[in-house]
Amino acid sequence: MDWKKLKPKWKNKKPVHNLESEHEDLSTQDEMNPLQDEEDSAWMAAKKIQDPLNLFPDDPDWYPITIDRVWKDIMETRHLVSTQSLIEEIEDPPPSSVVCVNVHESYVIGKIVEVEKIIQDHSSVLKRLHYCAKASEIKRCPNPTCKSNQVSLERSLLGQSTWFTPIQDWLLQFFSCYLTSIKSNRQSVERRGHLAISICQILQLSRETRRNDPAAQQMLPDRVFYEFMMQITRSMSIYDPDPSARSLISTIYSGLQAPVIIFESDFSKAELQAAELGICKNRLWNVLSLSHRTWYSLPSLMMMVTKAGDDIAQFFKHTDTFGSTMSGPSSSGGIYGHQDCTADLCHFSSMDSTRVVQKHKCSSNTNDNFGCRRILFPEAIRNSAEHLIWNAIEYMDLPTPQIMPQLTQGTYIAISHVWSDGTGAGVEQDGHMNSCLFRYFSDIAIRLQCKGIWWDAISVPTERKLRAQTIRKMHLNYSLARYTVVHDEYLVRFPWANDGTPCLALLLSPWFSRGWTAVELAYSKNVKILFKDPENSGKPLIKDLERDVLANSPFCSLGHVLSSDIIRRLRSQTTNPQSLLWLIELLQTRSTSWPRDRVVIAALLAKVEPEVDVVDMQTHVTQQIITSFERIDMRFLFHGNSTIATSGLLSWCPSNLFFGNTDLYSQPHLGGQKQLRIDKNGKSAEGEFLVMSLSSAPENLQPVALHPSVSRKIQSTFTQMDDYLLATTSADGGVALIVKPMHILNDPKRCIICNWIGVVRGNFAESKWVSDVVIRFSEVQQTDDVLDNSPGWTASNLLRAYNEDHWNPNGLEVNNLYGTIPLRRGYCWNIKTAKWERGNLT
Repeated sequence: MDWKKLKPKWKNKKPVHNLESEHEDLSTQDEMNPLQDEEDSAWMAAKKIQDPLNLFPDDPDWYPITIDRVWKDIMETRHLVSTQSLIEEIEDPPPSSVVCVNVHESYVIGKIVEVEKIIQDHSSVLKRLHYCAKASEIKRCPNPTCKSNQVSLERSLLGQSTWFTPIQDWLLQFFSCYLTSIKSNRQSVERRGHLAISICQILQLSRETRRNDPAAQQMLPDRVFYEFMMQITRSMSIYDPDPSARSLISTIYSGLQAPVIIFESDFSKAELQAAELGICKNRLWNVLSLSHRTWYSLPSLMMMVTKAGDDIAQFFKHTDTFGSTMSGPSSSGGIYGHQDCTADLCHFSSMDSTRVVQKHKCSSNTNDNFGCRRILFPEAIRNSAEHLIWNAIEYMDLPTPQIMPQLTQGTYIAISHVWSDGTGAGVEQDGHMNSCLFRYFSDIAIRLQCKGIWWDAISVPTERKLRAQTIRKMHLNYSLARYTVVHDEYLVRFPWANDGTPCLALLLSPWFSRGWTAVELAYSKNVKILFKDPENSGKPLIKDLERDVLANSPFCSLGHVLSSDIIRRLRSQTTNPQSLLWLIELLQTRSTSWPRDRVVIAALLAKVEPEVDVVDMQTHVTQQIITSFERIDMRFLFHGNSTIATSGLLSWCPSNLFFGNTDLYSQPHLGGQKQLRIDKNGKSAEGEFLVMSLSSAPENLQPVALHPSVSRKIQSTFTQMDDYLLATTSADGGVALIVKPMHILNDPKRCIICNWIGVVRGNFAESKWVSDVVIRFSEVQQTDDVLDNSPGWTASNLLRAYNEDHWNPNGLEVNNLYGTIPLRRGYCWNIKTAKWERGNLT
């Protein structure tokens, strides 16, 4: 091997002597450069790349020091893994190619690899991957099914590795034979996919994957390899017949993450590509925030768009313009588009969609009343029932539309749409609808063999009480429908293609950014989506969400899989409810025309029937939502917002819980793994904290406040520090709660009842905390076994009383006569019974 071909690019001087004689076999190279030596000097190699030394092989005082060996080893390793094939060729193929040559006994693919020994013997990720693949003895399989699988997998790959092709080809061969194996034998086979698990073990355990320096980057696989492994493990977690294997691989897939340095360059290119396509930044980042891989997903998503070609890519552009479809001037007085949007703000989402002119679907597509008959939906009929299903078949032959005789499951379609498209009531006279628009949806119903239509623009009553009842049960209109039909002009203009791009288009559509459509999607049993038919410019193409749009095959691209996972997670909300954190994260990516709708939407997604016609509806429904969970993350306690209550269970709950980002509870380290336990009766929430009195806290505490009222509330505690406690989940977290202790309660569990006051920052590293103190947020109830926070008592005394060793946790009695707390509560020691008793004893 010639050193000239391996030398770094920065060496602009040619070596005067050949170093080929100094090259050694890679197995002896590891002995000369042990793991510890290489790790300790890796940062020096990185520095050498960034700041070249002045010593070169042709300098008289040059000698091969450790950092030169590290760089040399990097180049030789990359050369090895990029040129040496890892698939064994078959000299004498079997007479029948029906059998897969890589399926060993018990349907295990390849030879069992001792991955622990490989990890121990080799120091870098590349070497470990190389020798693991080599030890598996995977052969080039002539089986027709395996070959067909390989072709389909190659088609799904989002890009080709630039230099890591041997192991990518090896992965293709292994996974192709694996898919053949599970197709021919659906029985549970232990260790069928052991090689994928071994590869993931190497990626997760390698120390190099956590380095963000140039030297380490040279010893890591590229992004394509990492994403192919994610695609493989994701498929195996679904399609492997063995339940235990699926569970194990699912856990591995969830934790498989590439180093940031591998994705940084590709992410920047993908972000630029999205901007050039005219994709709204806010909608794009909303999608990324819902993916379990967050921003790492973007290169996969945009590679899917690139593979689709320019004919499809151009339709991803968001062409909404503000003011062009409005009745009357916009508040800004101008027309502007999504180029003005930012990652955290879409101007279009705050648009008042009730002012949008009603759309025409007739051939003239005009926005006037000429040439298109108006249909009246009488108010008396609309206020006659909670659920109005309009007849979709006989509407043209009747003077006024007729409702279906009764609400019958499976006889109608429910329209899921966005009013900003002009498919709502609009600014027209109440109860009037363009006949062409009603005919458009009637035709869809007939094509789906349904007789009726539920459409919020004409089916929601106008009478106040009846309307409130309808909104409270809005989800039933979709769960009882035979089909929910999704209409969005962005999707109707998007040409259908069987490559996963329609799934991404659905995520980026205005429909997916609205709050109410989340409820409609979650509760619908069968969802049909309207796309543009590329072969017919007339009627839209009707596609089934589960069967056509979402990824349903191991041959789907990773971008398609990631897009589908976001939708499926929302779809499973009604059968497998997610956490409160997920519910908040979902609503932060969605908008509503009316702010009060957000808490109602949150309730329906939490499977709670909101009581919308009560006084202080927001507080009441929020309590309904929170108490529907058995546990919630403690991170929700750490925020700087005003709260919806000053005492009791919701004294900690921010008033904007479902309205937008809060500052601190988005940081998971604040609560750690700790959670608040919600009382089954919905009256209290409690958890274990580190606690100390506010008067013992370090100086220079800084309030965390996003509103002046919150700051004033915290500042007032500094004037009466003896009355408050500090509570936190981690002594070195840098933040703590200020709580107002009210009582010590012993039944059913010993705890301190508190009210949440606010959050402060400070240096608590050297503070002395009392651990495992149970704090309960609830209303105070006066009972005999409650210690009253009476005058003369301080927070320190209260905490000491809670922590007294001689205090009986089952009541107010103590084990000896030396306790002082009972005396202060009016108890005396009875020497005859050796017990504390209330009152003066004579």
